[in-house]
This record gives sequence, structure tokens and C-alpha cells, in this order.
Amino acid sequence: MWHRCLLILAGMALLCACQPPLPSATPPSTAQVVTVQYTPGLRPWLAEIQTCGQEIAGIGLAVREVSGGRLDPAQADLSLRIGAPLTGNNFAADLGRVNITVIAHAQNPVHSLTPDELRAIYTGALRDWSEINPEEGSTSPPPAHPIQVWTYLPGDDIRESFETSLQISGALGKETYTAPDPAAMLQAVGENPDAIGFIPEFWDDQSTLRIQITGTPDGSLQSPVIALSRGEPEGKAHQYLGCLQQKNLDR
Repeated sequence: MWHRCLLILAGMALLCACQPPLPSATPPSTAQVVTVQYTPGLRPWLAEIQTCGQEIAGIGLAVREVSGGRLDPAQADLSLRIGAPLTGNNFAADLGRVNITVIAHAQNPVHSLTPDELRAIYTGALRDWSEINPEEGSTSPPPAHPIQVWTYLPGDDIRESFETSLQISGALGKETYTAPDPAAMLQAVGENPDAIGFIPEFWDDQSTLRIQITGTPDGSLQSPVIALSRGEPEGKAHQYLGCLQQKNLDR
């Protein structure tokens, strides 16, 4: 009995000795994670934001949306926003330009405003649609209706860009309504015949009236789109930024 067991063990040892060594496991390549945060106004750019992460080999992308007032370049490799750079010594890269479009209800008879009229509306100096100068060729002012003024929450990047473009340095008029993002702005203005608001142009879904701002390029207010970071991006983050610049500058 013992002899038979010894023979079996010896055979197994010989068999193991003849097997080729198992290949050593190759550790999986580790992707460099690039963290990106963006404000709600740039939500339509989400496809480009994600596509660049897919086009660059060896990159893992972590993306999240944060409100403009909470955007902190220290919390991500790249922080995307509309408007001028935040205060501080952050690195800033240009991603292109966006038109801030003024919108009203589709049935509003006012199709254009001067910058002074728009500024007066938002500072509370002009409160009724009947106070607007008649359109060229019209013999009567718009009917009397209180203007329902819509803006965004304090600290929002679209609001800051709009107020900077209009050179509004003080407080807005007391009777203003706030929307959390352009989607809510479009809904609010589209549902109220007396409302006025503003959105980045690429949010326009044709459900509202685009009011032309006289004397400005394309009848809108222009603003930059920028990417912020704590320092100049390196490695995969640098490649990703280059891809994002190319895609958005081509829009």
C-alpha cells in the first residue's frame, strides 16, 4: 500500500516538473484619471467633454456638474466655466466664445432692445413693456404689462458674464426671479408672456423669442469660455485640454 502511494506521488512530482512554468501575471496598465467639473451653462458641451476622454489613450475621466457659485479649481484638474477667470492665481485656458442671448416669450411684440434699455430693465429703472421704445416702423409702444425679470442665482457664471457685458455694477432690481440653470430659464420665460431672461446661445431650443441687442455682434452679448486649473496641466491633463480646445473652438 505504501509503495503504491509513493509511486503515485513520484509520478505526480515528475509530471509537475515537466510542465512549463506559468507565465507571470502582467499588471494591468493604470489610466491617469483626469477630473473635470463644469457649470450648468455648459451642459450642452457634455458630449465633447466626454468624447475627448475617449479619444486619448490611457486616460480615465471623472466628470461632474457643479453650480457656478461652487466651482473651485482646487477640486478638479480642470474647471470649465463661462466668463472671465475667477480671482486667484489659477491657470486659465481659452476654450472659445459664446453668445449670451436675451430671450422673451414667443408672443412678445418687442423684438429688439438697446443695451441701455436692457440695463434699465435689469436694474429696475424700466419696469413695464409699454415703456420700451416702439420698434422701427411701428406707430405705437408695446401694450402695458409689467416686465417679469429672470436671472440666475448669485455667483452663477452666466449671470456674472451678463452683468459684466452690460456693465451692471450694482444690485439688480428688487423684483427679479431666479432660475437654477438655463433649462429652468427657458421653461419660465416660455410659459410667461411678460418674462425676459438670458441663456448661452447653444441652449436656444426655438421655443422662445430671441431679442436682438442693437449695436452688438450677432445681436447678443459675447463672453469667453475658459478652463481653470491650479497650475498648468501636465501629462494626460495637458493632452485632454488640447483636445477640448480644438473641439469647442470648432463649434
